[in-house]
Amino acid sequence: MYEHGTMKINAAGHLEIGGVDTVELASKYGTPLFVYDTALIKERAEAFKSAFEEERVAFQVAYASKAFSCMAMYQLAKSLDLSIDVVSGGELYTALKAGWNQKEFTSTATTKAQKN
Repeated sequence: MYEHGTMKINAAGHLEIGGVDTVELASKYGTPLFVYDTALIKERAEAFKSAFEEERVAFQVAYASKAFSCMAMYQLAKSLDLSIDVVSGGELYTALKAGWNQKEFTSTATTKAQKN
């Protein structure tokens, strides 16, 4: 297995993400369980931004909400100075609840009716 970010196999032979044993997480919260490595997300976001800065081009790094949308992910994106792309009404609602201003994100909802 290729280990990304903070992932590692601990002494018990279990996968750890962010220093937390995923077997313990599964025992506590059940499965299926989604676990995101925020350190890796931060690393990748900074790598994208750095690549554009090195080329001295205008850029905007955006998080695609369709990948995974929840309050914590939107708050993380905001803390990393990313923009977000929302598609559905649910994504829009969650982004607004997470503290985003509607002028701060884009929408690529190409199949929505005009009234939406």
